[in-house]
This record gives sequence, C-alpha cells and structure tokens, in this order.
Amino acid sequence: MIEFADVLIGDPRSMTPELSAALQAEFEPDQLRELALTITMGVEFCKAAVAYGHATVKRFTEGPIPSPGGSV
Repeated sequence: MIEFADVLIGDPRSMTPELSAALQAEFEPDQLRELALTITMGVEFCKAAVAYGHATVKRFTEGPIPSPGGSV
C-alpha cells in the first residue's frame, strides 16, 4: 500500500489506527514485517547510492506518471 510506504518513509509515528487496521486485514504479520523491511531497505539503498555518487536525486513527480494500460 502506498500510504504505508509514505508513513514508513516520512514519519512512522503518523500511522493511523485506520491504516493499521486496513494493513492487518490485508496482510499476515510476517507479510507486514517483510513489506516494511523491503520498503525501508529500498529507501536506505537509494540514500547510499546518492551519497556515494552512484545515482542522482530526482523527485518522483519529475518523471512520467504511468497510467493503467499506458506506457512510461
């Protein structure tokens, strides 16, 4: 869920009871842990790549936005 990723990346303390309930209804606890780990590790790998000069910082909104059935 995009909202879950936004919360983890931005401020994990901003998790709402509604989002927590929606995640628990959709995923098993092990799946939630794996999803959280995957999201946070991805962010940290991106930060490391930028820090070491292997990537450039580009805001998501600067690139093309995919649409259903469309191409990027």
